[in-house]
Amino acid sequence: MSDFRFRALLIAVGAVSLASAVQRPDWLSHVDRFKLEEYMGVAKERHEDAVRSALKNYDVDSPTTLTEEELSNEKDLRDNLKLNEYRIKAPGKLPDFHDELGEAPVFVTNSETPLFSEEECKDVVAMAEKYFSSKDEPAKLPSGQYYIEGFWIKDVPAVKEWFVEKCRSRMFPLLKKKFPDFVDNIEDLVVDNAYLFKYKPEPGLRTEIHTDGGCLSFTFALNSKSEYEGGGTWMEGLTSDEDPDMGQVIEMDIGHCTIRPGGVRHCGNPLKSGTRYIIGGFCMNKRRVEHVRQLVNNCPKKNSQQKAKEALECAIALNPKFDSPYSVLAQLYETEGNPEKAKQVMEDCLL
Repeated sequence: MSDFRFRALLIAVGAVSLASAVQRPDWLSHVDRFKLEEYMGVAKERHEDAVRSALKNYDVDSPTTLTEEELSNEKDLRDNLKLNEYRIKAPGKLPDFHDELGEAPVFVTNSETPLFSEEECKDVVAMAEKYFSSKDEPAKLPSGQYYIEGFWIKDVPAVKEWFVEKCRSRMFPLLKKKFPDFVDNIEDLVVDNAYLFKYKPEPGLRTEIHTDGGCLSFTFALNSKSEYEGGGTWMEGLTSDEDPDMGQVIEMDIGHCTIRPGGVRHCGNPLKSGTRYIIGGFCMNKRRVEHVRQLVNNCPKKNSQQKAKEALECAIALNPKFDSPYSVLAQLYETEGNPEKAKQVMEDCLL
């Protein structure tokens, strides 16, 4: 395949920059135009399936239930929001749409203008506690080797109804305003997933360092910082000109919100005392296929090892500067008895 034809393919799909294509490792020379086309088609199908699933779980396309007066109040709240901006200075690239989101700030609502009122937050916490009290055992959500008490919002109707309405009237307009290069229309956004966490000071109750699944992520603080000690969200490479000693941790008081690119490495810090409630999750754009993420995260376990390996190879060919697929691919090479190639994959990951 000529270099011209390879570049033309990447321009057509808009998946990666030409620079990334040129820098892909030599051991991927067998991944030709036809193989890329095949797996980008697979990624597109997975994206469309994910959008359908997202709309089933969080029907943000349904008509609003707010009155004209309530809609006007929502607009006034959005227009008066103030946000603080933080930068991320960390190695590597986002899996998809790095040009649009890779240099975007992390936005946190200013202390003067929370996104949610204290009354709204208390109502949500009360709904959550009603759910927790109905369980014989704590409801746990895993995070790597750790877990947090909590639930997927789609599974708790009362919280889900409130959440979906606030996505339409507050969060989606805010995402469009702050990430205009990625969000053309509010109607293009869907909630990939969302959860409510209840942090407590028991040993091990925290989240593992990870990146989120969708392109844009959000976190809502549902109770006052006076009710707990510790916590906060650690983010790799987080910096601020106004607060150079912030220690890469974002702390939010009741009603405040963080929005950011989903590919930032982060974790929820453990508490020393008290209880902390948050809502978090991530969004997709219906019209923008996340080719790399779909190939890395959605390799069906029932597929053959060969198919899984090819999907990961195509993900790296599309974006060599995103590190996540390298370790998984190296394990597959090791499993099939090719330790030298596994070693080469990991060495290239570190470059």
